[in-house]
Amino acid sequence: MGAVALFPLFCLPCMAGAVAPVAVTGGTGKLGRRAVEQLVANNVPVRVLLRQPPSAAAEASGAVAASKPQVAAWLEAMPGVTLVKGDVTDPASLNELLRGCSACLALHGVSCARSSCSLLDSLAG
Repeated sequence: MGAVALFPLFCLPCMAGAVAPVAVTGGTGKLGRRAVEQLVANNVPVRVLLRQPPSAAAEASGAVAASKPQVAAWLEAMPGVTLVKGDVTDPASLNELLRGCSACLALHGVSCARSSCSLLDSLAG
């Protein structure tokens, strides 16, 4: 299977010739890791929200069967990727993740009563 463009990069706002970072939730998931990979391949800086920072013992891997710690270590090694420790259900974590970003790819699964949409709405004012 070849690489598939997830979204047109020309849609990302540019500021003074440089692309502002894109925030990603769900970056260790199957879709999230591919989105981060494509952003990095197109020289777009990325901020990824992670519940747990990568373990020094985890072997870096972006493979489909890789564990979340392995994917976190793989993401950490990518140029232009900043890992932000936090949780998608915590407004302070989302504020930190979104600081300076031009866009957010919300690619996490929703499994709790309070949706991330309501959290994002509360952050927007």
